[in-house]
Amino acid sequence: MHSVEKIIVIPSGFFNSSDYKQIAYYVEQTLDMFSEQAYIQMGEKQQPISNFTEAF
Repeated sequence: MHSVEKIIVIPSGFFNSSDYKQIAYYVEQTLDMFSEQAYIQMGEKQQPISNFTEAF
């Protein structure tokens, strides 16, 4: 797999914003969503995943 690295600078004020608080709450609520048997599937191919980052 080939990828391009991209660096994004997030202003420090973002981490005190209501948007960030909503994201943090969502992450907290979905931490236990993935079990050891979780996977994504495309056609016949399956890929094990353990979090949203791996799913995307």
